[in-house]
Amino acid sequence: MVPRIAGWTSMAPGRFAVVHALSATSWATVLTTAGHLLSAGARERLTFALGVPVVLVVGIGVGGAILLRRFRRGDRTRSTPEERTWREPMSRRWPARNAPTWRSSSTPSPPAEWDAPTLCTGWRVRDVVAHTISYDGLRPLALARRLAAGPTGANEAGVAELRDRTPCELVALVRERLTPRGLTAGFGGRIALTDGLIHHQDIRRPLGRPRAVPAGRLVTALEFARFAPPIGARSRIRGLTLLATDIGWRTGTGPAVAGPGEALLMVMAGRADAVTGLSGPGVDVLAARLGS
Repeated sequence: MVPRIAGWTSMAPGRFAVVHALSATSWATVLTTAGHLLSAGARERLTFALGVPVVLVVGIGVGGAILLRRFRRGDRTRSTPEERTWREPMSRRWPARNAPTWRSSSTPSPPAEWDAPTLCTGWRVRDVVAHTISYDGLRPLALARRLAAGPTGANEAGVAELRDRTPCELVALVRERLTPRGLTAGFGGRIALTDGLIHHQDIRRPLGRPRAVPAGRLVTALEFARFAPPIGARSRIRGLTLLATDIGWRTGTGPAVAGPGEALLMVMAGRADAVTGLSGPGVDVLAARLGS
């Protein structure tokens, strides 16, 4: 849900997996028919504009069933009984926002920190905070209009709407939206959880404020990130084995990349900053793919 970072395409909910879970044949037909009339950028905008209404009516149910079946199969093949005890119930009221400090603290962080840079190129702390709630509750037509600008334009539009808010006002808005609504509530809150967790670290890492992410949330986000097209993890981790040394999670085949689960999630999302916390024979391949 952020601008392009080291080859990472933004994570806007409008580009979420349900769009891509629809019939590939249907999308190919639409794009092939219009392809000779549209530029690449126009094709992308058309895909978003046409896809959102369909996603909201049909895609969430169909795509959700497909992906959730994959997640369950992944749990059976990749998790020990001990790891499965870390899974937390998924519901609309699950803490999908990941309870970051700007949501749980009684007062905002120091003013200077709200204007500090983050791992999201061009975005300050206040911009990332605004972004994490900028899609909540958008009605289908409003969402379609925003996404018609493309993923990066849609993200920027959402941030621009809240750019004049003070830190106190942003904190108040975040508290009102702790329970995700609309598209971000999809897949049992996994969209908001994964996005919020990654963006939380986008803020914490540059500020030098590490934290221990609860294992249940981290495992769920790692599993989800493998399949969510907006994150783009597949192309980055293809042919590699990821090993989370702190939570016993693993995925993939090939040369190993080992380290904390949080660092693995961040590199899956295209954050080259997290490569330094990893080791193994596959690290050089991963670093090259991230441009670091």
